[in-house]
Formats: sequence, C-alpha cells, structure tokens
Amino acid sequence: MKIIAEELKNNSSILCLDFDINNLSNEGAKAIAKMLEVNHTITDVLLSQNNISSEGAMALAQVLRINQTVVRLHLDTNPLFDDGIQSICEALKKNKTLKELWIDETKISYIGIKLIAEMLRENNLVLEDLNIGHNNITDDGATIIADALKINTSLTKLHMPSRHITNKGAFVLAEGIAAHRKRLQYFHLIPDCQISNSGNDAINNALKKNAQQN
Repeated sequence: MKIIAEELKNNSSILCLDFDINNLSNEGAKAIAKMLEVNHTITDVLLSQNNISSEGAMALAQVLRINQTVVRLHLDTNPLFDDGIQSICEALKKNKTLKELWIDETKISYIGIKLIAEMLRENNLVLEDLNIGHNNITDDGATIIADALKINTSLTKLHMPSRHITNKGAFVLAEGIAAHRKRLQYFHLIPDCQISNSGNDAINNALKKNAQQN
C-alpha cells in the first residue's frame, strides 16, 4: 500500500480510490492519509471492511482537517470504536467539503452516537449523506440524533438501521425529521428495528411534513 500511495501523491487523473475489502489495516490507512495531504484530485475514498481501527481513523481524521477535495469517505465495517469516531467527528467540525460519510457497523456505543450527534449540530452546512447503522443504536441514541436533526441544515440522507430501536425511538425520530430544515430524501430505519405500525406511520407522516416544508 505504501508504494501505491506514494505513486498517487502526484497523480491528477484518478478521482476514486476504491480499496474496499483489502485488509489494509492501520498501516494502509496511514499511507493513504499521508498521500491525501499532497493529492488534491481524489474525491472518493472507499475503505470499507479493511480492519482499520481507531489508530488508522485518527490518521485519516488528521488529513480531513486540511484536505479540501475529498467529498465521499466510506469507513464502514471497520472496528473504529468510539475513539476512532471521536477523531473523525472532531475533524468534520472543521472540514468544509465532505458530503458523504459511511461509518455503519464500526462497533461504536452510545458515546460514539453522542459524538456523531454533536458533529451534526456543528457541521450543519456540508455533510449530506450519513450512514451510522448497525451500531447498537438504542432509543436513547435515536433521541440524540433526533435532537441533532432539529438543528442540522445539510443532511438529506440518513441510514440508521438498528434492531434496538422501538416505538419510543421512532416517535422522537419523527419529531426530529418533521423539524429538520432540509428535505430528507432518504431515511433508512426498518426492517431491523422493533417498531410497530404506529411508529412507522409517525415516521412516514414526518417525512411527508418534512418534504412539504422544504
């Protein structure tokens, strides 16, 4: 990976870096981060399922603070844990270009969800597509995401499937969606959660209200 990353530093023709399912590990993530400090052409960085942990996430987060070309970052199915998510979220409070972030199935807890919600409050002009699903999101997690939606003004797509969300979480999410000041074009919650028809109806009605208002 280090050799490839070195070659990409001055490459101006490649726009999408797709290394999904390549077992890059933290060393590969660090090499890519170092390359992105120099490369100003690559817009898409796809690193799903690469055994990248918080150490690699920290390196990528560091470059996100200065890189102004990457608009799409996929880190899903990597064991980032809360420490890795914290690094990414702190960087996104400064980043003004990233529009799509996939961090689903990254072994984060309520703490990580709370950090994401905080980031959504501060990065409320740029990020449009966020995937945080399959991360043990409970009703409490759904509540803080819903509160963040009431403040955020940029998100248009939100993926957060979780088997642990019940009607309680669905109703608060519906409130957040209805109050969201940007049209939410895509919202993915079911079929993995424990929501009944009344919860689904609340969310569907909220999406309709959101569409009418934006």
